Amino acid sequence: MTVFRHHLSRLPPAKVVRRALKVSLVVGITLNLINQGNAFWSAETVNWWHVLMNFLVPFLVSTYSGWDRNPDPGSRDKQEPS
Repeated sequence: MTVFRHHLSRLPPAKVVRRALKVSLVVGITLNLINQGNAFWSAETVNWWHVLMNFLVPFLVSTYSGWDRNPDPGSRDKQEPS
């Protein structure tokens, strides 16, 4: 196995990434409206670093929690029912 394939195999599954994108979109919009709503609707300066972080942090947390729950795509079949 090449180094590239090894690192590629360590990425989270596409299903986890898609869900994390949806979560970060909803949470990011909500946080930005709460934290910087005045700046968006008036002439105040928008802090774009905070806008980015309000989307990035929920994406990373959701990706981590989804991947941590099921790190191996085939492991769901091996788990015992609870």
